[in-house]
Amino acid sequence: MKFIKNCLAVTFLVFANTINIQAREAGDVNYDNYVNTVDSSVVLQHTLNKNFAIDEKYADVDKNNSVNAADAALIYAHILRNEVELKIGDDIVEEKIEQPVLNDELSQSLERVIRITKTKVIYNLSTYNEKKIARYILSSMEAYYADRSYNIQNDAAVAREMYYELTNEEKNFFKSIINSSYSATDVNNLKFIFKDFLQ
Repeated sequence: MKFIKNCLAVTFLVFANTINIQAREAGDVNYDNYVNTVDSSVVLQHTLNKNFAIDEKYADVDKNNSVNAADAALIYAHILRNEVELKIGDDIVEEKIEQPVLNDELSQSLERVIRITKTKVIYNLSTYNEKKIARYILSSMEAYYADRSYNIQNDAAVAREMYYELTNEEKNFFKSIINSSYSATDVNNLKFIFKDFLQ
């Protein structure tokens, strides 16, 4: 319950974030031809009180035949990052970079980035939240380096969500540390880990 209340509070804080869409696409549960935080809030209200009627055809954006907080979260993610396509009947797709097989070149890049993260990046970041993300990425890279079958993309998705919770100032500083610490070649080789932190 506390989680849902927090989601509602955050949703209302970013009320101004609105994305214009064509009429009656998925997520437009209040029929105003926009997908915005009002729609996310309405979906959350419906999950708390099923007597709160909405058009579930437009609220079930993940098309799993259930309207729940995940749908509200997807609407919210669409508003904040405009990364998720919300269209009736379509799958929800985020741009993904495939995790490559770790060959010699990638192994060397990963080795360098792990070393630099330990000796330079974490020490140069300034806030607790920035360092927390760097430590999380570091532990994920170490796990991937030790076990080539380790799915680092799941960890990258978690790190991305942590990154989006940073202030704009923290994001910019985090990016500047990444760009100044690692070589462009290493970052490019490991873009399946770093792409979200460099946009």
